[in-house]
Amino acid sequence: MVPQHKPQAKHYVKNSDRIKKAVRRYEAAVKNRDPIGLRAKQRIAERKADEAQRVRALMLLGGMCERCKNNDMRVLQIDHVNGGGYAARKGPTKSPQSAVRDVFKNPLKYQLLCANDNWIKRWERGENKPRLAA
Repeated sequence: MVPQHKPQAKHYVKNSDRIKKAVRRYEAAVKNRDPIGLRAKQRIAERKADEAQRVRALMLLGGMCERCKNNDMRVLQIDHVNGGGYAARKGPTKSPQSAVRDVFKNPLKYQLLCANDNWIKRWERGENKPRLAA
């Protein structure tokens, strides 16, 4: 018994060059209409909005490290005054931006520390996870 091709398959075999040209024309038109891509543009806009919100939160918290007065935005980190940041990040929202949004609701729960001072504080208070022996 010889397998029978579906009508669509026969049509494609007969018109494959014409179909491929039409697909290339469509893809070129779409690419020219939106060269970066809509989702990529949305991600760029979201990143800019997130960064602007972070800067507003840093300014609300004083704009400098509580310990060493470093004001370089690249190294400043939002820190929970009494610890508990890990539990907050693992809560229902699980978003890095959720801590930034929470700063506006409860600014007294947070402080700004540079990366070095934040790690020093974690070490002094024993907030680090114990390392496994090698």
